[in-house]
Amino acid sequence: MRAILSYQELEEYILKKYERKVKFAYVNGNSVKLTAVVKKVAGIALTASANITVNSVEDGIVKFSYDGGTAMNMMITGALLFMKEKQPKTDAFDIRTEDRLAMLNLNMIDPLQKALEVVDLKNVIFTQDEMVLNMAFKE
Repeated sequence: MRAILSYQELEEYILKKYERKVKFAYVNGNSVKLTAVVKKVAGIALTASANITVNSVEDGIVKFSYDGGTAMNMMITGALLFMKEKQPKTDAFDIRTEDRLAMLNLNMIDPLQKALEVVDLKNVIFTQDEMVLNMAFKE
């Protein structure tokens, strides 16, 4: 079974939930480029971007890495820490800044707990316009 989220849906959700304007762009089946508006100066939006790569999905834990160069990696780490603070259950999100890895434990996110009692997330695949979540019913 598949759940499909368009990049536009994700962008709108992040804007509403975290008040951050972002843009997703396809890189390959495991990676997307994430561009964020970091500051507006004299009416001009300054942006920064990085590649986000899903490394593995296992037991409801999505492990991903990010790379955007040294300065950008520092900004991403800050943004991830900001998102972690906004997440009601902070145990759901862990960041290893030294090797640019982050782990999202979907089992710890309240709205997903019911669904994950029934299905397992098998992998995450990126296409030109969407993020595809492949799942299977638990036995």
